[in-house]
Amino acid sequence: MTGRRNNRLRLPSRLRSWKPLVTVAVAVLAGLLAADSKTGARTGAVNAVTAVLEDLFLFFWSDDFGDASAPPDWIEVDEDEAVPAAPAPPAPSPSGQRGTDDGAPEAAPAKPAKPSAPSAPKAGKISLEAASSSTYYVASWNVENLFDNRDDPGKPGDDEFLAGDPSTRWTSERLEQKLSHIAQVIRYMNGSKGPDILGLVEIETPALVEDLIGRLRGRDYAYAYGESPDRRGIDVALLYDRRRFTCVGTETHRVPRPAPLTRVILHVTLAARGGARLHCFVNHWPSRGIGVEESIPQRRAAARVLRREIEALRRREPSAAVLAFGDFNDTPEDASIAETLRALPPPPAGAPPAKSAKADTLYNLSQPLSRAGQGTHAYCARGRKEWQMLDQILASAPLLQPASPLVCDPETFEIVRPPCMLERHGWRKGAPIPTFQGEGRYRGGFSDHLPVAVRLNDGH
Repeated sequence: MTGRRNNRLRLPSRLRSWKPLVTVAVAVLAGLLAADSKTGARTGAVNAVTAVLEDLFLFFWSDDFGDASAPPDWIEVDEDEAVPAAPAPPAPSPSGQRGTDDGAPEAAPAKPAKPSAPSAPKAGKISLEAASSSTYYVASWNVENLFDNRDDPGKPGDDEFLAGDPSTRWTSERLEQKLSHIAQVIRYMNGSKGPDILGLVEIETPALVEDLIGRLRGRDYAYAYGESPDRRGIDVALLYDRRRFTCVGTETHRVPRPAPLTRVILHVTLAARGGARLHCFVNHWPSRGIGVEESIPQRRAAARVLRREIEALRRREPSAAVLAFGDFNDTPEDASIAETLRALPPPPAGAPPAKSAKADTLYNLSQPLSRAGQGTHAYCARGRKEWQMLDQILASAPLLQPASPLVCDPETFEIVRPPCMLERHGWRKGAPIPTFQGEGRYRGGFSDHLPVAVRLNDGH
């Protein structure tokens, strides 16, 4: 009988005694990860194992997010430089429209914007250069779960973002890195001068907005805030440079059923230095978490509220200049945008809107890039990457008229892609680096959404 040589891989003698333990550990971990991939949710054991592996991985191979890309002149502020003050805006409209739970509007006076942090404004070369420009840069960004790490009993959804939570371990250090990264991207916008107006989505408290403003030296930002009944406790906000705009008033419009308790639509009326008014609507519509098809009625409910408020605004101001932006959780082709809002593709380059277009006609500036396959959110799974244009900017017809006080050029719409926040390798290359990837894997990145922006010109 011919003997057969055993070609199986054999462990070194010193490790053979560990073989049963290693085999059991590998089998258990494989089973947990397999269950995780099927259910889409992490178990406590998987979180614990993943946390250890993440810490070991980051100890030897920490992520490099390219901090050198931050513009250095944001820190070099000349405190003694004088800054031109904005003239007083025209008197606000005597009445406004506020949404109610059943969708019927009720009269409500305009509210003043919440002031920003009480620290003295910081003048600098960036703000002086921006203040003298005849162009306004308007941006919108979903910053992905900007929570503090303090427990708010009135917001049960914030329990996920506490230091003791096994999924996030949301410590002060992680919060600090999150704020630093968000500020870095904001400073990158507008040729490293920062935006003049910025809509922010997924923020838990006004204090976080104030903390963020404190990191944006060279600008004099104030903000308006939309406190929402959202179950997770996330809200929307609008930043604006006080050297370029004055806040005339703010309103919040609640989205009624069939939507769940969700984010309000924040309406902020701004007056530019020349007196021209700009109405900004900041949106964060219900998510697709329960399923795309199942949640369609919820987003259409939000679209009806926005459509109603813009039509009411047109009755008060026939030539109202409106920008609606934010995270719509739908694409430009979906029913909530294309049918309920009746948002049209922008006219060809150089062509104004049709003369028959009403003042409340909306043009979706993001539609051309969406049709070209671009997007702000990358759905990545099983080696595939699918872009979705969930973050959009819509402009009313008067903004596209050349003779308007404020003129929007649809060709300037852009998806902001700071190199520091993009994946550099693998099948996720080009996608934004999120704070968390999947369920519980901490990346320490920026956001799972890319910002969008457009430029307005002073028509005078």
